Amino acid sequence: MSTITVRPAAAADLPALQALDRTDTTEFVWSFGIANDEGHLGANFERVRLPRPARLLPMHSLSQLEEDAARLALFILAEMDAKPCGYLVLGRMVGSTAGLVSDLAVDRSLRRRGIGSALLNAARDWSLQAGLGRLLLETHPKNDPAICFCRRNGLAFSGLLDQYYPGLETALFFGVNLR
Repeated sequence: MSTITVRPAAAADLPALQALDRTDTTEFVWSFGIANDEGHLGANFERVRLPRPARLLPMHSLSQLEEDAARLALFILAEMDAKPCGYLVLGRMVGSTAGLVSDLAVDRSLRRRGIGSALLNAARDWSLQAGLGRLLLETHPKNDPAICFCRRNGLAFSGLLDQYYPGLETALFFGVNLR
């Protein structure tokens, strides 16, 4: 079995990271309803099976990473056999002691081997050392594999933000307290 190595990413790594297959498919989506009645506020999420598998495309462009590198708190990649196989991007939330994982990707052919968990654990370790109190990860309600990954790795649903993504789509946030 190959060893997973996590290290800081550099601009020179971007071509290899752009070559990763970041797509996925899902048979489920998370449907939600919001109650905003007098005396009652709430959100209900339900995992719904799709009539046929749907293709998931990445929500973020890697071409933005080079431009945004200065504002990123952490940009790391995972390697197997000295080849990049995944990456994670984390920024500090303004006015908060939380870090936000805005992008986490593993090449489609190498998933379910612990690479994503290794990246997330490295981000947790870095966040603790940086004095952050909370780690959040954003994802789309259509990305059932990412939601399952969050839950398997101890991140709990923490909130949503409507009209967050292009196309006015909603983002879900999963998080864990670090202290």
